[in-house]
Amino acid sequence: MNRAKFRALLLGALLLLLPAQARADLALSVTGGTFLDGDGFNHDWSATLWHVFDQMVLVGATSGVQIDGEDNQIPLLASLFVRLPVGRQLLPVATGDWGWLFGDGAGEMVWRVGGGLDLKLGDRSSLLLLGGAQMGLEELPTRPYLRGGLILEF
Repeated sequence: MNRAKFRALLLGALLLLLPAQARADLALSVTGGTFLDGDGFNHDWSATLWHVFDQMVLVGATSGVQIDGEDNQIPLLASLFVRLPVGRQLLPVATGDWGWLFGDGAGEMVWRVGGGLDLKLGDRSSLLLLGGAQMGLEELPTRPYLRGGLILEF
């Protein structure tokens, strides 16, 4: 094999080792908003570290602070975020969370179901508008929530 063919083969092999396109494997979302309770509006802040399977499905862990009147509660949840394949820049999403709520007036298993809109700002960032309901097994009432936030993919 002459040198020119060897170099071309070596260059081709090196190009195969490079990724076809840059793809994020991790993402971070931060949201803030409110949930409705019998006492009116309350504060709800959360952050989620996501593992990105592809551009449409993210799985992660969520925590934050819920302020229910004088009670501070901390959720620790497993989360799912699915962008639905309708649209290009503004996509509907479905969300689900399951875990435990710690703190004052809490201490029970909770889950959330919801949805919303994901406005793609670029390949690796989005604005979020989310709504849904948080439910508990025992004493926690069903709480509708509304949040806005940002998601950044790394």
